[in-house]
Amino acid sequence: MLNGPKRQAFRALLVAHTNRYVDKVLGRSHTLVRAYMGEEEFLKMRKDIEDQTLANVEDIFGSLYAYTDEALQLETEIRTKMQALPPAEFEGVLHPVFQEDELKLILVGAVLGVIVGFIQTQFP
Repeated sequence: MLNGPKRQAFRALLVAHTNRYVDKVLGRSHTLVRAYMGEEEFLKMRKDIEDQTLANVEDIFGSLYAYTDEALQLETEIRTKMQALPPAEFEGVLHPVFQEDELKLILVGAVLGVIVGFIQTQFP
């Protein structure tokens, strides 16, 4: 989002929401504040808020990840759902994760099997 191909669209969305938030905070005093500050200073303030939001968005996201994880209790939810899966479906979920290393796992298992078999034949 921050550095990918859609970063400009994300930044535009973030600026739009930031401006809506500023308007919401000002509420009914919006016209009064705008008149007191003057149009140029008001727009400068709004631009400063946009710039600060964009400059600090990575820090904000870091906090949001932790908050979201805690608030939604994703780890607990995922664990509960995974434990409820029947074995065939559970294997279906995990298989793609290990698929690229499947050959390595099979070879390591074969080598360990040969070693254990050899040890068993030497020490009955």
